[in-house]
Amino acid sequence: MPKPRYKICTSEKCRKPRAHGSLCEQHYQAARGKAGKSEAPAAPAAAAS
Repeated sequence: MPKPRYKICTSEKCRKPRAHGSLCEQHYQAARGKAGKSEAPAAPAAAAS
């Protein structure tokens, strides 16, 4: 298998090394944090109904 061409974050203007999912550690945590916070309040509200 050929090696990947780029080993940097795919976020715009970010040149940090990749960590998870083609993103650096900072952008990965930012993306996962936004998704987790928006889903967490919705789940208890749905369970209470």
